[in-house]
Amino acid sequence: MKVMQIPGSDNVATLTPFQNSDVKRLAVHILDPKGKVIRLQIIGNLSEKDLIRLASAFKPSSE
Repeated sequence: MKVMQIPGSDNVATLTPFQNSDVKRLAVHILDPKGKVIRLQIIGNLSEKDLIRLASAFKPSSE
């Protein structure tokens, strides 16, 4: 398991292999503007860099 911060945010993520394959699971813990935590999980065979790029594109609604 690898723990990292998502660039440009205070969000923390863990990167782990998924079911003993080349697929990776990125679990991101996002603090929204209301102080609630959202857990976003991305599973795929993208590169680590692309998974992180995809996670950093998520912006929680301020409503």
